[in-house]
Amino acid sequence: VMSSPQHILESVLEYVNQSSSDSVFPRINLLACQLSTLPKFNSSAPVKQLTKLLTDLKLQPRIGFNQGSGDISVTVNLPLEQPVSSPLQAALWFLLGLYHNQQEVETLYKKQAGEKELLVNRCLSLFMDQTQIAFTSRKKDFRLGFMTLRLDTFQKKITQKDGTLYTDGMAVPYRYAPNYWFFSGFDNANSVYSDAFLSSQKDIYVEGIVKEFWELVVQKHYYPDPNLKRQVSAFLTNYFKEGLCDEEERFSPHQKALSLYLYGTAGCGKSSFVRMFTQVLGKIITTHLEPKKRTALVKVPLNCITPPELRKILTVRGISDWSVERIVEQTIARAGIALLHLEENPEEDFLQDELFALTEKMMKTITNRYPEYSSHLLYIITSNYHASPGLLKKAQEVEMAPPSPEVQREWCVRTLGACIRKTIKDKEIRRQERKVFHENRRREEEESLASSGDSSQKRKPKPRNPIKDFEIEVVLQMAPPVTRDMRILEKWKMSLDFFISGHLFKYLRRQQWGGEEKKRESVEDGEGKTGPKIMVLISEDIPKHLEFSFDISGTSEHVEIPPLTLKSHDKFFYFSPELCTEGESDEESYEEHIEEKDDILDETPREEKKDVKDIIPGLQHNHATRVWTVVEMMKKCYLKPGVLVLANRHAQKKTSEPRDGATGEQTTGSLGSWNNSMEENSGKTTNTNLSSRSPASLAEEKKNACEAVLVDFMKGVFGDNLHVTRVTAKSDDDKEAIFGNPSSPILSGLLGFIDDITSDVYKRDKEFVLVIVEANELGQFMMREVLEGGNSNTHRNTVKKERVLFLVKVEGQVSPQMESRAHHTLLF
Repeated sequence: VMSSPQHILESVLEYVNQSSSDSVFPRINLLACQLSTLPKFNSSAPVKQLTKLLTDLKLQPRIGFNQGSGDISVTVNLPLEQPVSSPLQAALWFLLGLYHNQQEVETLYKKQAGEKELLVNRCLSLFMDQTQIAFTSRKKDFRLGFMTLRLDTFQKKITQKDGTLYTDGMAVPYRYAPNYWFFSGFDNANSVYSDAFLSSQKDIYVEGIVKEFWELVVQKHYYPDPNLKRQVSAFLTNYFKEGLCDEEERFSPHQKALSLYLYGTAGCGKSSFVRMFTQVLGKIITTHLEPKKRTALVKVPLNCITPPELRKILTVRGISDWSVERIVEQTIARAGIALLHLEENPEEDFLQDELFALTEKMMKTITNRYPEYSSHLLYIITSNYHASPGLLKKAQEVEMAPPSPEVQREWCVRTLGACIRKTIKDKEIRRQERKVFHENRRREEEESLASSGDSSQKRKPKPRNPIKDFEIEVVLQMAPPVTRDMRILEKWKMSLDFFISGHLFKYLRRQQWGGEEKKRESVEDGEGKTGPKIMVLISEDIPKHLEFSFDISGTSEHVEIPPLTLKSHDKFFYFSPELCTEGESDEESYEEHIEEKDDILDETPREEKKDVKDIIPGLQHNHATRVWTVVEMMKKCYLKPGVLVLANRHAQKKTSEPRDGATGEQTTGSLGSWNNSMEENSGKTTNTNLSSRSPASLAEEKKNACEAVLVDFMKGVFGDNLHVTRVTAKSDDDKEAIFGNPSSPILSGLLGFIDDITSDVYKRDKEFVLVIVEANELGQFMMREVLEGGNSNTHRNTVKKERVLFLVKVEGQVSPQMESRAHHTLLF
């Protein structure tokens, strides 16, 4: 006999509604009988009261008492029949999870009431408040056919700072997991409870959430390496399966923790995967297993510290400090998941072993202190180099490869569309904020004029049409060349988004899409949202020129957006052709003008430049267009930060291997084909004094001259709002000037200088930073994380890098990692 889900829901809701005004369940004071002997316990009034309550509600209870520990338990049979005799009986059976169709009841409840909280947990809370009894555990024995509940009193209602409730015995009250019905162990087809069926339920559930894990990763525009996906999936399957606590809202894994060593070329997505893994793991756990479980990422960049410095920041030295151990412990002590990311592991085996030995010692200290949470501490090491033989015994090595050409194309389509949509919506939010600000100011002025009796100067607000919600569809007829460095595709995406979103926003804000009094058609997209859809068609009519055409559907009004053209020298980084000439000019003459130059610096008199714009005085035009675009993108917070590199062309090693879609012989320091037009003739000059000097010394002079040109340009753009600083990154002694004192929680050095200007606390959002860095090979390794896009994070600090431009003067060869992070490289 099984009651319908609707009948059960109506009965349970009747109890819930009645409980809001009256106490339906009686108060049972079990505290009075906890110190009794077994005979006195069995004959006590609270026990008889509890036994009668459960018996009246069609359960056959057996009350248990451990005289030594004082633990109280209740055992009831697992019923096969599912009657509903009263709202009280339905509520008790439902909160005990005894109905076989609880999933259908919960689905109806969510649909009808619109509540996020599970109905079973709501009933459980009401039962605890009314009876002052809490369940602390709930276990089923399918072989014997009964369920045992462990009880504790709930009179003091102890609440911690984080909002967690505790019983009088300081235990956490039992709560059901978000999808608890998947682990009932009841086989509807055969009408039996079975351990084998429960095991199959777990397998199916874990397989589903692992699949959802990777779906979420792809939704966030990260496409994992197949080898990495296979190995991480195996870990996640075991991790989730062992951490499941059946129907309880608790995730407690006990297997060996994750230990990965990811290595691969620059820009293949190692650090991005670590960030993505942490975010999605936390999302999966809170959605399916334990909603309040905390997942924290603690990053330790190994490129900016030596082993003695790492020793200082790893371990606790006082009651309250900012060590890595203390930060990790704050998560582990609260039963959270902590992922320790050791980034930029060095190349030398002895350094790898020494740094990891220190880290492993710290991790053992924590797991010895909290042995029940040893599987909550995970670690991933990322590097451009193979793991040492010693590390291979400690961690599982995974070589990461860049995505395939098909995946890169899909990435371009999905990320560009999402990026354009987000940028336009952010622009619209800022525009509406400014609108509110000006309207408030206008209102204040009108009130001031009204109080003075002068109403003749009232201003009418300028009407502004809000941009309605919309979707973007990108049709990519001309994809960028295949690359091994995903950061280069990031530059492709950012430069296109910079111009496309600005172009669309300029025209969309002039249009009125419907308004309140008009109706517009709905266009359904894949995520179920509605609104106009903008199709962006990307094609190439002229080599290295992208043509963008726009078509809007799903709106009753005619919205016309003119096409857009962008130009590039490498098919990755684009700029507007409007930067090229003062008016309409012949493209071939422009190309002739830039090809006949044999250097980056421009000493051509203004009158000989024909119609070419003088964007950055003193800098050759084809480089000036790209530098100007980088500065403008940094100025508008598209690049966080912008990175320009100055280097000696003669110091770059030759490679016959084509890179990133370009062909022919290149230097490893060039980005794509940006510098292909520059032949190795920088030593040519008509000045006999210069021609007798070495190419290296000439290049150094030209780098300094180019630096002066760029600094003057930046000062001309930002004026007094520009803050210029210089750092040297050539030895370990320079690390403190860049990263500050590693053992002090106070930001200092270069990062402290940047934080003083970019932090939201100081409200200096009109000010900008230019950092001039002199770096050799070691310095390039040290600066990797600082030059990375986005915030700079360590285990204790976060530094924003928006409105920051780095000008890196490289001594010697430009490393692949530096090249990957640079937005433009100028070789001399």
